[in-house]
Amino acid sequence: MDCDIAMFADDLKLWRVIQTAADEENLQANLNRLQKWSNDWLLPFNESKCNIIRVGKSNPSNRTVYSLNGIPLKEVDAQKDLGVWITPSLKPSLHCAKVARSAMSILYLVKRAFAAFTTDCFVKVFGTFVRPQFESDIQAWSPWAAKGINILEKVQRRATKLVLGHSSQPYETWLSNLNLFPLRYRQLRGDLILTFRILRVQDYCLVPGDFFELATTMNLKGHPLILRMTGAIETLGSTSSPKE
Repeated sequence: MDCDIAMFADDLKLWRVIQTAADEENLQANLNRLQKWSNDWLLPFNESKCNIIRVGKSNPSNRTVYSLNGIPLKEVDAQKDLGVWITPSLKPSLHCAKVARSAMSILYLVKRAFAAFTTDCFVKVFGTFVRPQFESDIQAWSPWAAKGINILEKVQRRATKLVLGHSSQPYETWLSNLNLFPLRYRQLRGDLILTFRILRVQDYCLVPGDFFELATTMNLKGHPLILRMTGAIETLGSTSSPKE
């Protein structure tokens, strides 16, 4: 295989930056190699579950139809990958909407099961059934736009109104009384924990150098792990080459 590839259990992804017709032919050639490997090892693919998603701003008029085992692959506008919805823009808006909808469904079921909530009861029930919906794989899809953040925060705001005696108080007061934090704070806390564990190589098979660059300055005030801010996010946001 001479294109980018990622595997996890029985999940496999191929991708390549498409700029010329030769790039398209190369991607199809890799699909053919993958099919040959599948035949040799008697591990057939389910072509009906194999999809194509094009990432990027470019929209060529004549799009190549890729195939696997002679069967054209379906092109989709959104694909669920390891529990996270991916779209061509790579924005988490769709996933945020689906997470909020799922959390609201659970919240309605919880509301029907309890006649009333005390503070202790709410904290336990909310933390067990509703909040995990927001925090599952959050480091992969954490929203950065106000719209996505507000959609999720709206669910928590509505949930806190279930507690007796809190419906007439400001939202920030509710959270303080319930010993809760805005979801954005919890996301930041999760990011910091994950960053620390990657740098310390604790229970993760991720290479720190693939994600972070340590500062080279000598003025570290006794701390050896000072991260250097790079232009990675800016570069990612400005790219326009389509990937398939």
